[in-house]
Amino acid sequence: APLDPGDEEKLSKASVKIPTSEDERASKTNETDILTAYDNLLKTKSSVHFGYPYNLMYNHEELYQFMKYSINNLGDPFITSNYGVHSRQFECSVIDFFADLWNAPKDDYWGYVTTCGTEGNLHGILLHVNA
Repeated sequence: APLDPGDEEKLSKASVKIPTSEDERASKTNETDILTAYDNLLKTKSSVHFGYPYNLMYNHEELYQFMKYSINNLGDPFITSNYGVHSRQFECSVIDFFADLWNAPKDDYWGYVTTCGTEGNLHGILLHVNA
């Protein structure tokens, strides 16, 4: 089903423009309505999505409780950081999993978890170029 015209308007360039004055803010659609329209758009698009290989049925509810934190794995996951709000133990566990899967010699591998396939591919190319 197509997106409701009211939702389309709430997602227009003019509606999502960030106001730079109180007068502009007063005339804008409120953020909650814009985010609701965006959620409707994502539901609509996801219901008929075809092509890019990822799981549309993944349930993220177990992770919702962590969205209130600014979790950031700064730098090398194998070097202790002074930034305490991180998930390095999980990042290292993922790296260990793949090292074990590929029979990498113990303590003779390095890596990091990327945010997407593109970043992983680019980092792989960089490592090859610099090898």
